[in-house]
Amino acid sequence: MTIDERLEKLTGRHEALTQTVELVSRDIQALLVASRQDGENIRALTRIAEIHERRLSGLEEGQQTVARCGHRPGLGPIRFLSRAA
Repeated sequence: MTIDERLEKLTGRHEALTQTVELVSRDIQALLVASRQDGENIRALTRIAEIHERRLSGLEEGQQTVARCGHRPGLGPIRFLSRAA
């Protein structure tokens, strides 16, 4: 194998590696974009879960209060209205 053949083969390998690096770089960029979006979605779901947890806790506390003393926090005592009135 002559030096020219070796250089040609080496040049071909270099071009192939350059293309591979470009493709990998694009894939990494796409993964970064996707992971950022996933992070935003996870944060949004966390906020929703926290809101629901607070709401459920409030409802549970309200139900316990009603069961114990016939009173709803923030709404005053429970009044039973007659339909005949």
